[in-house]
Amino acid sequence: LAQMDGFTAADIKKAAKKDQTFCRMLNAQDPIALREFADFYDRFAAIKHLGPADRPWLECTAQAGNLDIWAADTPTGERQAYHVFYREDARVRSLHAASFYAHASSKEAQRKIGRANRLLIWECMMHYQAAGVKIFDLGGWYNGSTDSALLGVNKFKEGFGGKVICEYMGEELKTLKARSAV
Repeated sequence: LAQMDGFTAADIKKAAKKDQTFCRMLNAQDPIALREFADFYDRFAAIKHLGPADRPWLECTAQAGNLDIWAADTPTGERQAYHVFYREDARVRSLHAASFYAHASSKEAQRKIGRANRLLIWECMMHYQAAGVKIFDLGGWYNGSTDSALLGVNKFKEGFGGKVICEYMGEELKTLKARSAV
């Protein structure tokens, strides 16, 4: 908490104490839990003009033991947010985050969902730290300056006190056979 900005730390405490947000890891290998996440994400993605969840890939990754699904709920059991991570021994990386923050019925409802998201990330961080994971990657960074929604996501991530690291993902095709296959 000491590395976080004051707003993020205060929101985490408020979500836990005032809102009584309940955060937990779901069983990603449970087809019902996976379907419920994918359905929730697809509704979120349609609003945000994103592609739907890749259900076959999520299922394969879950069956391989590398997918973690986390959820934040109200005390009455209403789902507020999901965060889905790809997990390896020393690193977890955020793949999907979904909530209906922008479409909440009021400013206070938006604030509650924002607090739930912050608490959920905090609970995930504590879980993975206790499990010996060295890198907690919130995934992606918007380098532009015009998309206010993506700048808001950057601000959310900055609140946790981490650092931006430039990394690349790709394939190096070293053989003729590999190059011809692609």
